[in-house]
Parts: sequence; C-alpha cells; structure tokens
Amino acid sequence: RSFNRKAAADFLAGYVAGTIKEAFLSDAIPETHQNPGPFFMLVGDTFESFVDTSDDVLVYIVQAECWACHQLFPTVHSVVELLSDFAPRMKFASIDNRANDILVRPWDNVDATPAILFLPGGGGPEDVIKIDYKISADAKGEDRAILSAKAMAQVIVDAATHPFTDREGLDEELTAMAH
Repeated sequence: RSFNRKAAADFLAGYVAGTIKEAFLSDAIPETHQNPGPFFMLVGDTFESFVDTSDDVLVYIVQAECWACHQLFPTVHSVVELLSDFAPRMKFASIDNRANDILVRPWDNVDATPAILFLPGGGGPEDVIKIDYKISADAKGEDRAILSAKAMAQVIVDAATHPFTDREGLDEELTAMAH
C-alpha cells in the first residue's frame, strides 16, 4: 500500500480535534446476546453497558483456545444454573478477552484466563471480587478444577447485595451440592 497524504492529514486533524474514536477489538455484536441458559455472550462493544448496572454481575473471562477455560466451564455453568433460579437481580456473562478488548477498570486487569469476576450490585471497581481457582491433575492424570461449584457459589452468595427469591431453598441446594 502506498502512503496517502490526505488520509494522514485527515487522521491528524481528527486527532487534534478529538474526534478519532479509540480503536479496540470487538467481535460483531451478536443478534442475540443470550446463549442457551443464563449466560449472556458479551463482546467489547457491549461489555461496559452490561457491567454498568445496580444488579450483581458475574463475568467468566475466557479465551476460545484455552484448555483451562474449557475444564472450568462445567463448574462455572453449574453455579450459574443454580443461582439463576434464585437470583433475579444477578446477571451472568462470558467474554473472550483475546477477541474482545475490555476497557473498563478493573475488568481490564485480567492477567490470565480463565478468570471469574464478581461485582456486587451498586459496587464500583474497587468492589470487584476475583474468585480464585486452580486447575490440577487428579490421580488419573485428568485435569480438574480444585474450586468446587459449592465453594464458588458460596463466595458469590456471601458477596451478593440483592435478596434471593428463596434463600432457604438456595441454602438447601448449596448443602446438597458435592464438596
């Protein structure tokens, strides 16, 4: 490609005027953000509006080719399935941070995937909780998530700011979950 003086001059004029839109990665906005089940699929262009809410928000940050993300997904999914039945003011989403830039603090400070982040309703960036987990090999050499679904759900339940529709029923379900 050859150098285009007009394009360069237009770009510099736009930069000086402050009219150049910041460039960042974002997959195309899907026709529907809703996956089967309670997870919303976010892209760079929809992320900020999704987390800017008074609702409790759980975001699973992944990369499509990440084996640990795939290993942890069943645990995250079981927690989301359980909590979605009891938490009408809790939103659940996932985003591929390799294909989509996340420019909202502290969500943009994810150093590894998968990452599980929870924002209590009405909280600010300083209130985001990173839910820690580890992936390890079991006795058969198969990778598994060390953090159980029960432990993950309990962290979220303890941090949630909105009431659950049936807290007694939720507690019963948590008690019945495998450790």
